[in-house]
Amino acid sequence: MDWIKRALLCCSVLVMSGCLLPDKYDATITLAANGAYEATLDGEGTMVLAYADYQKPNANKAALDKSMTDFEKQVNDKSYSIKHRGNALFDVKYREDGTLAKNGSKSMFFEFIKLSNSNGTYTIRLSEFNKGDQNGLKKGGLKSVGTICIKTDMTVLEHNADDKPGFFNKCYKWRDFNALSARTIVFKAKA
Repeated sequence: MDWIKRALLCCSVLVMSGCLLPDKYDATITLAANGAYEATLDGEGTMVLAYADYQKPNANKAALDKSMTDFEKQVNDKSYSIKHRGNALFDVKYREDGTLAKNGSKSMFFEFIKLSNSNGTYTIRLSEFNKGDQNGLKKGGLKSVGTICIKTDMTVLEHNADDKPGFFNKCYKWRDFNALSARTIVFKAKA
């Protein structure tokens, strides 16, 4: 199974480094003026590199399932908790916190979101797929739709959220956000 080699290569830089495509997720990023952040994601993820192998008529599903279970054991740590449900689909729980250094950047949610700090101006953006990858993933029956919430105590300079904070809602929220569409996330705040 050459997808194992591709998956290990894909996952060697960071824990999953883009191998899992999140779907049906709720993600929250809390960002403080001092650069402290907390990021959580609860939902599903499809291991894109193995998904196609599961779709083949002559797929050895028992061998693929064993490989997915092995992958699951390698990935689970203090930030990630994944559980294979079959056909390269995982239940995913992610939690990470830290402090973003001045002029630093951080990828989170399997390289899905990028957070950067340029002299006290924080930017959060989606790692965009190129059109070919978007179309290929859609053709394969994959999707990536969820809710993204960003909370901050800073002055927000720019955003394209569906909802803004209010009396009961404390976050900038993107509802039913489809990462495989042309839409992107725009969020910029100043400490």
